[in-house]
Amino acid sequence: MKNLAFWRGTAVALGLSLIGSICFSLLTPLFGSGLTARIVLASLSFLYLASLYGLSGRFASRGLVVGMASWSAVIAFLAVFNPSLSVWLATLVGLLWIIRCLLSYGRPLSALADTLINGVALLCTLLTALHTHSVFLSLWAFFAVLAAVALLPGYRPAPGSPKDQNKDRFEQSYQTAQAALRRLAAKR
Repeated sequence: MKNLAFWRGTAVALGLSLIGSICFSLLTPLFGSGLTARIVLASLSFLYLASLYGLSGRFASRGLVVGMASWSAVIAFLAVFNPSLSVWLATLVGLLWIIRCLLSYGRPLSALADTLINGVALLCTLLTALHTHSVFLSLWAFFAVLAAVALLPGYRPAPGSPKDQNKDRFEQSYQTAQAALRRLAAKR
């Protein structure tokens, strides 16, 4: 299941990298690179947040409302005060880290490891941007490294379809019944 979650994260990384680089290329002549970078960061953070909720299977939860409200408040704060691009990036990465930790981990140690992965992702993004000057490769470096959070111990990947969950429940019930029958037979 973790392997499937990793590949889902990799697919999300590819999609977000393509969307971000295309939007940056199209919007830069209209708004300039600074404003376009902020628009792309806000948009990609929203799409990543939506993918977190979608992959976690928690679209119908109160957490979705709180997560989206938090995202909206942070974007409004950033838009009003308009700090440097690095502050935008660090703030949005921090917000997404908090939400991902709340959605995906049951242990604090896993959240700490996720923090390290975020740091590595930011470092890879910076180095890629400095050496290649490619928006696509920089975004890819960031989101591809973030896909590795699915491999952390304690990560709770997205549940399967309801049909798969019913199959799993049936299998678990079947195994429990078989064990009970074996215990009864052993008593005789």
